Order: sequence, then structure tokens, then C-alpha cells
Amino acid sequence: AGDDATLILWNVQTGEELQNISRPFSGPIGAICWITLGLDNDPGFAYGCADGSVHIYRRKEDSAFHFCSMTMAHNGSIEGLTFDPIHRRVASIGSGSPQVWTLSVVGNLTSIVPSPPTSTFIARSINFCDNGSSVLVGYLESHELVCYNIDPWGIKWAKTIPTRIGHATLSCDGLNLVVSNLSNGIDVYAFPSMDRERSFCYPITRNFPLQVATALQGTIIVSGGDDGACLVFDRCSGVTLSPLSHGKGELFHGL
Repeated sequence: AGDDATLILWNVQTGEELQNISRPFSGPIGAICWITLGLDNDPGFAYGCADGSVHIYRRKEDSAFHFCSMTMAHNGSIEGLTFDPIHRRVASIGSGSPQVWTLSVVGNLTSIVPSPPTSTFIARSINFCDNGSSVLVGYLESHELVCYNIDPWGIKWAKTIPTRIGHATLSCDGLNLVVSNLSNGIDVYAFPSMDRERSFCYPITRNFPLQVATALQGTIIVSGGDDGACLVFDRCSGVTLSPLSHGKGELFHGL
């Protein structure tokens, strides 16, 4: 997803485009996460937009994803989204403030943090950790990662890393944190020790915060791009795989 308010779904193994969704009325799309809904664990996704709204989509019998709900989640742009399948919760970050939501079987969101903390720093990412009992928030300028316990809400720990945090995502096994460093590419850290294990460098022509994600059980790292395509890396070999094109010259924010 990118500045053109268009979301495209691909098969990451074949590069095949599966679906194209355009919703310009909510502004550019800044964050996306996969979710499951209902008793049958139907696949779906949530995406957040510049107007602070979060949109839920679901796939039922056919292969296409269909709209379920829209929630005005934050006063400013949605910077990050994540899903916890254990507790069926969605966490969002926007306007420097995290929020956690329960996800109903029909795709509606209900907030559960009554007074979420705010920060003067830009909060760019949020991840569930500790089996869904905590959320990890990354702040761009301060290089800081803060882990919050959800119930009851409170700070568990805080650490800093050497670079800014354009975006960060936990691997599916929870053992690594992948960070877009806004310097020369992507860094992979051991979690929660935050020892840097590997870097994936690539040329940056326009230095914007771009989302990163993992796929195929963490063997693939995907990064947004500044030239209309996202970058795909083999995590083990470090080889850059074929990019996925979104649109000519568009910033590619959400994955």
C-alpha cells in the first residue's frame, strides 16, 4: 500500500497480483496487518489510513477480501498495526499513542486501554509480544523501544538501539526484531536482548519511514520502497529477490 491510497495483495512466492483495493477517501495507507476472524478463522487484514481510520477486510468462500468495518482509531495518521491471534486483539499506533482493540467475530473493534500514553516522539511501530500479553512500541527519533503490559496497562521495560526506528516488526517466532533504520537499510536484532545480528543494506534515494514485514515463517524479509516497489530479501542468504511493483515512483508504505 502507498501514497495513492491503493492496497495490492500479492502471492510473494510467484509475484502474482491477487487483488487491488482503492479507498482514496481515507487518505494514504500507512499500516497493514493480517488477521483472522470468526469461529472458522477466516483470513483477513486490517489497514490504517492518514485520517486515523482502521479498516477491516475478510475473505469467506471466494478468493476475494470483502469490507467488514471502519473504526476511527486515532486523531492522526495510523503508523502501525499488529494482530494477536491468541486473544483476538489488534494494536494500533497513531499520534504518538498506542491502543489495543478487541476484534469481534464480525470484524468490529472495541478499545481496551482507557487512557493510552502519549509521546512527543513519533511512534512508528507496534508489535505484540510475550504471547500477546504485552505490546512493543518503537519511537522514531529517540531510538527507543518501550514494552507495555496490556492488563493491567504499564511499562515493563525500555531500551534504545543505535539507529532511528523507521519501522520494526517481530519475527513470527518472536526471537528477532527487524528494524528499518532510516540510514542504510534493515537491521535484524535478537529479541529481547537487542543485540544486532545482521544488516540488509540497499540504496536509499528518498529517506522516508517505510514498513518492514516477514513472510514464509520468517525466511523472507520485505521492506517498503521509495521507487514504487517493495524490496524482498532472503533472510538466510541475504540475497535480494525480485521486487514487487506497486506503482511508478510511489512511496510504498504498508506491507
